[in-house]
Amino acid sequence: MLFLTANEVKRKFDQYAKLRDRVLSDLFSEYLAYPADAQLVMLVHSWALWPSKDKQGNILFKGKQWPKYTAACKSRHWWSRNQSESTAAKESHWSKMSYYRYQLMVLMFKNAQAVENARKKGLQTDVKKLYYPQQAL
Repeated sequence: MLFLTANEVKRKFDQYAKLRDRVLSDLFSEYLAYPADAQLVMLVHSWALWPSKDKQGNILFKGKQWPKYTAACKSRHWWSRNQSESTAAKESHWSKMSYYRYQLMVLMFKNAQAVENARKKGLQTDVKKLYYPQQAL
């Protein structure tokens, strides 16, 4: 039985989310400029896989390097119709992740890519707008 009040749970959740957000900001220099959907999916990912850095400065998730995921996030390559491309969505899957959870993460990555594509075309986009659980553009 959980003995925390709803306010205590919210407070703890907020503290933890702020900590994860700070860690991601330290690991990914452009994190704060990423589309909101990308930030949210990276926060979800970090919740399960505890990102950190090793002594050489490599980004680790649960103590292991995820170089393709890290490179895709750093290059803001969130999703592609071309399944052979290495994207954050493709590289974010881990063996114990449920299919449903993975599909939710893919939706957030698709939304982030839509915002990035619009931005690259010079269209007015608000990177702070969270589209999830809807599909962007």
